[in-house]
Amino acid sequence: MASSLELSMAKDFLRREPRDMIDVIPYDEQLTILEKILATLDEQDLKSIGYSVEFVEERYRKTKKDQGLYMHTFSAGLGRFQGQLCEIEYSTSATYPDRIEIFYGGKPIGGRDPDNHTHGHVVSNDGVNIHYWRLPKSEGGKIIINSEWGSEKLRKHLWWYFTKRASRCGAFCSIIDRYGVFE
Repeated sequence: MASSLELSMAKDFLRREPRDMIDVIPYDEQLTILEKILATLDEQDLKSIGYSVEFVEERYRKTKKDQGLYMHTFSAGLGRFQGQLCEIEYSTSATYPDRIEIFYGGKPIGGRDPDNHTHGHVVSNDGVNIHYWRLPKSEGGKIIINSEWGSEKLRKHLWWYFTKRASRCGAFCSIIDRYGVFE
């Protein structure tokens, strides 16, 4: 039989969704906690706090899956897209290891406007081709590319200001070396 402290801690941990805790407890630590819960608490202990072994095992699988999909985003600085000032973000995940997002025109710099869509938004999931492109509101706000197999080259439209913040991001710099995206 587990102690009341162990049961209380397990109950508090299990009541929260893995994605809600990511800022406080990284996925690898969440997985370690779930492994400890499975190793120390039996079915009777878990039932006493309203859970089951099956629930904890499923939570482990879900957390493992979420860990693979989690994106790590870095601000890569400022540049020019289609001649307009833009903010560039680089992110990496298991699904998209070299994702670049560009926000230009409108008012994205220093703060998003997700509901108004006054800015243009460009996404490259491979760091080379444009997979999504929505024009700024000032240019009609129309989506002109929305394709998993984008063939429009990012380098034709983007000029990037290299910043110290971005230079610390080795992965982003490797994209520059590998693809010559920001020439």
